[in-house]
Amino acid sequence: MRRFLLLALVLVGCSNSVAPRPRPDPFVTVWVRDQYDSTSARGQSTWTTFVILSGPVATQNGWGQQGSLGPTSDPAQRFSSTCESVSADSLSERLALWVALTDTVAHNIPNATMNAKIDSLQRGLVPQWPSTWVRLLTAIVDPIASVQYSQGHGLRPDDPIKWRWDWHADGTTAFVEDAASPCARF
Repeated sequence: MRRFLLLALVLVGCSNSVAPRPRPDPFVTVWVRDQYDSTSARGQSTWTTFVILSGPVATQNGWGQQGSLGPTSDPAQRFSSTCESVSADSLSERLALWVALTDTVAHNIPNATMNAKIDSLQRGLVPQWPSTWVRLLTAIVDPIASVQYSQGHGLRPDDPIKWRWDWHADGTTAFVEDAASPCARF
């Protein structure tokens, strides 16, 4: 009987010393809605969007181009939108920041030029932005801290954490959780 009690105590003691399992990486979608343009025709710029991931492990940090958002096909609509998705190894350990760039004069910014600016921004440097560029940034967010994640969303591709990023006509932006977003699948 003593051996059984001793074995039970050892097992209980060892079970408490096991490192906790990491949380699964969430699936995240962002519904980008463009109602802003610095040119004379709202919704007619070509924007390029990026996500920057940053966290405690330098080798896991980085950025990626998410896509582009072109002029709306219906200028009277003055609204264009796109769905973007993010999944990255260890996203649960990193913070995310979305960036959008456009040029008010040229229709397209060369990729190499944009990439150099985003790379500088990701490394914590403040790049010199051309005066004709418009850049929009979200707040830095932690997907794990979202209300939707606490409710069990983001664990499957068909049930992602949903955010909405609105670009308003006056140049302001809003980045909010939006469970009603149409970006329903990863």
